[in-house]
Amino acid sequence: MANSAGWRAIQAMLWMAQGLEVKAQAEVMQLLHYGSPGPFGDACVALAEYAVDPALSRRRAGALDAAFQALAKAAPLAARVLAEILAAIESDPKPYLTWLDTPAAACGVTFTRLIAVRQPWERALESLDALLDTRATKATAAKAPRRSKRLAWFVDPDAWDVHAVEQSPKGKDGWTDGRPVSMKRLRDLDPRLDYLTEQDRSALRHIRKDSGGWHGEDQYAFDVDRTIAALVGHPLVFDARKRSQRLDLVSYPLELLVTEHRGGYRIALSHSATDASVFLEPETPSRYRVVEFPKSLLPVQELLGPNGLTVPAAARDRVIALAQRDNPALPVRAEIAEAQPGIDGLTAPVLQLSPEGEGLRVCLLVRPFGSSGPAYVAGLGGRSVLATIDGCQLRAVRDLPREVADRAAVIAACPTLRDRLGSDSHELTVDDLDGSLELLLELRDCAVPLTVEWPEGRTLRVSPVEPRKLRVNVTQERDWFSVDGSVPLDEDQVLEMRFLLDRLGQARGRFVPLGDGQFVALSRHLQMQLERLAAVSEPHRNGRRVHALGAPALDAVLDDAGKVSADAAWKKHVARIRAAEGWTPRLPETLQAELRDYQIEGFVWMSRLARWGAGACLADDMGLGKTVQAIAVLLDQAEEGPCLVVAPTSVCPNWHAEIARFAPTLRTHALAGDRAALVNGLSSRDVLICSYTLLHLAAEELGTRPWRMVVLDEAQAIKNAETRRAQATSSLQADFRLALTGTPVENYLDELWSLFAFVNPGFLGSREGFQKRFARPIERDRDPAARQALRALIRPFMLRRTKAMVLHELPPRTEQTMRIEMEDGERAFYEALRRQSLDRLAAVDAPAGQRKIQILAEITRLRRACCNPALIDQDAGVPSGKLAAFLDLVDDLVRNRHRALVFSQFVAHLALVRAALDARGIRYEYLDGSTPAADRERRVAAFQAGTADVFLISLRAGGTGLNLTAADYVVHLDPWWNPAVEDQASDRAHRIGQERPVTIYRLIMQDSIEEQILRLHRDKRDLAADILEGGEVSGRLSEDDLLALIRG
Repeated sequence: MANSAGWRAIQAMLWMAQGLEVKAQAEVMQLLHYGSPGPFGDACVALAEYAVDPALSRRRAGALDAAFQALAKAAPLAARVLAEILAAIESDPKPYLTWLDTPAAACGVTFTRLIAVRQPWERALESLDALLDTRATKATAAKAPRRSKRLAWFVDPDAWDVHAVEQSPKGKDGWTDGRPVSMKRLRDLDPRLDYLTEQDRSALRHIRKDSGGWHGEDQYAFDVDRTIAALVGHPLVFDARKRSQRLDLVSYPLELLVTEHRGGYRIALSHSATDASVFLEPETPSRYRVVEFPKSLLPVQELLGPNGLTVPAAARDRVIALAQRDNPALPVRAEIAEAQPGIDGLTAPVLQLSPEGEGLRVCLLVRPFGSSGPAYVAGLGGRSVLATIDGCQLRAVRDLPREVADRAAVIAACPTLRDRLGSDSHELTVDDLDGSLELLLELRDCAVPLTVEWPEGRTLRVSPVEPRKLRVNVTQERDWFSVDGSVPLDEDQVLEMRFLLDRLGQARGRFVPLGDGQFVALSRHLQMQLERLAAVSEPHRNGRRVHALGAPALDAVLDDAGKVSADAAWKKHVARIRAAEGWTPRLPETLQAELRDYQIEGFVWMSRLARWGAGACLADDMGLGKTVQAIAVLLDQAEEGPCLVVAPTSVCPNWHAEIARFAPTLRTHALAGDRAALVNGLSSRDVLICSYTLLHLAAEELGTRPWRMVVLDEAQAIKNAETRRAQATSSLQADFRLALTGTPVENYLDELWSLFAFVNPGFLGSREGFQKRFARPIERDRDPAARQALRALIRPFMLRRTKAMVLHELPPRTEQTMRIEMEDGERAFYEALRRQSLDRLAAVDAPAGQRKIQILAEITRLRRACCNPALIDQDAGVPSGKLAAFLDLVDDLVRNRHRALVFSQFVAHLALVRAALDARGIRYEYLDGSTPAADRERRVAAFQAGTADVFLISLRAGGTGLNLTAADYVVHLDPWWNPAVEDQASDRAHRIGQERPVTIYRLIMQDSIEEQILRLHRDKRDLAADILEGGEVSGRLSEDDLLALIRG
């Protein structure tokens, strides 16, 4: 034990000589806990203790003196060692020095001077000086040449994992996701992997081979530490957590940190390890520092100890001298004033942007050394930082408060950062593309100095486009104007306007994509103008063209354009439009009507379009006085020539009466007798009134002469462009064309095209082109951009006001659905009929898609059964729940002195109702499609005069053109497919002149096909609202849709 303790003490002193103070001190402390190892062992331990720290010896002075006294005669050599120690530490060294001068103590060696005794911090500084004299170099990796295949490396910093895959080219610039390669082939550097670079080979040499797997096979794995170190600077390293994200691995040295600490200084390593290690630290989401802790620097960690080395303030000069040492193997970072010379660190914010989903990930950092140096979070980290720039090691002194202030200035200048980030944060994700592009514009215009960085090959670019940059050319081509132009984005890029217009539909907010991550930013005003121009124009040759009627949209864009080149025809056309827009017509003095404000607005709107030469569609709700507004315009236009009014047969007498009432200075004529002579003899103030039936019969006579104004009332009558009446309207020659309809679209958008083929011929293009451009995208694909474009296109020529918008004084309208439950007998009858329908349809020998007629026939049978089982089988004797409920309702209405309009689409159903009313003695009027025109007028007048309590009306025959305000209740006995037709019928009572609230009842049989039809109303109510107000459009009902109605 003695020899062992003595040798261990000598080993500790050797460590002291090597500068390994911490290790030596630990060894001595262990030896002091053992018992006495003998004279020479005691002497060696005491000498080692003194060498480590004299303060330790001073605390054991009494024990050392006792040992000296005991050994002075018995073991003088051991006693000499103790006497030297005691002479050095005791306040009174004379007794020990006297003994040392005696012959017995003579030896020729002073043991306490074998190792110079200094303070621990002194020895540590000297050791660090020695260590810092070393030099180290690191080879740089060669750049990998591009090959047909490549090895891509994926690093997961969280899981501390590395793997490599073989990738092949994909497309022009892309690569496949990659496939695994055998680890054995990689470790053996298989010659067939001829695409490997020298950097790949260097990293692959760190694949370990382990034997002794479960079945004795060889196992291969990367030595992650050494592989990551070998991948520094490799161009094909990716983040395994987000495989499209490249990782830039940069080497960063282990540092010796010198900081001020408790009035003195603290010296420590930037990292700690028990063995050679590699540390991976993020600078940014795409850049990581690789810090290697080599085995050669482990002695430095032992020297400094786990908590670092503390040095007193008196050693300032030596500490500064240490800090100023230039040593690449262990750079010194001193956080003390004037310790190290260095460049002034840059403080301008660096915004690292990387695409993430549809948005951007944003990091606000600083690069004290400039673009080629490492990045830091502003205000955080060391004040003195080190980096290798272009092969030279540089130091930068950071101004941390200034970094924070500059970052705050950028955040304050960019609303997106200010609102989403806050002044103290440095990272955020802008989730949406609109917000990301707005941020790019803000950064572009930011007055605070900054730098924007993107990952390689992944940038978003946004260029603002202002109206003053537009260069536009306009030339006439028949009824169209050709438009082309350009806008410069920068010195090297000019954008064709047609290209910009073509992509407006893909815009995200106000940003229009150009491809390859490039966008143009439009001002809100310019975007609205271009959208309107795109809506009224269409592709043509190498540009676009605008119909003459779309000129206002083009003119609005040209007003703000920087340079416009237009021919004389365009200038003349625009002058005419502007003159019409600025003209305010006065109501004709001979108009015998007091128009409401909204009716005056309608008169002014139509008159301006007439002055311009464009047609108009007045699409006000039923009952808002479209007729009197049209008559006011007729009075003006008829002064210049004869006018033509086309209306349903049942409404023609009403036009004669209304013109005689409101415009007595006009002469009305019915198309009868010698039609050619009548038509050719008409002149100013003459108005010819013609039915749609006569229109196509007299198409030749009516189409051969010009008319000052043509009015189509209930213009939905020409909704089918293939009918003779619709084709006849296209042959009419008129200076001003006016369509009146409360339902410009009842079912399909093709009806709108047919209407505008009369109002403004050619304006919506060909029928096939309209289907391709608008109808199919809206009805089939529910394309909101196409719907918006169509609305913008027709808006100048269609005016629609609802009752809710303009008639606050109109009495309220209440709608109520009465669901009637079938009695057992009626339910059994209906269910049997429904099953028969399904069986008959199943037996139809026709391909799918060609059974619609049979399906509709079966649906009609079920609907008639809901009205009254007697309509299916008179002998069945099944009572009708609907008829009973209706009679109860009528009894209540009559008893309370109300009057009602009753609509049904089945004349046979009305016949059963008539018989029931006759049996009860209830007075009624009746009207269906077979009622002569003269009888219609008489019966309407009789009901208005109060001769009847109920007016039974066939829906299709009396749903339009009638004024029946004497009724304050409306009853729909059965639902029609199109709710717009029902609304028209209800408006016979709820219209101008009505002074009482109107209540509308719909009688629906519960658990029947009528309920299914009612559900369709929610999807199909007034298709015109989709174009004018922005709702959704239902598609056409397929066979499957119709069968679903029967199946329930």
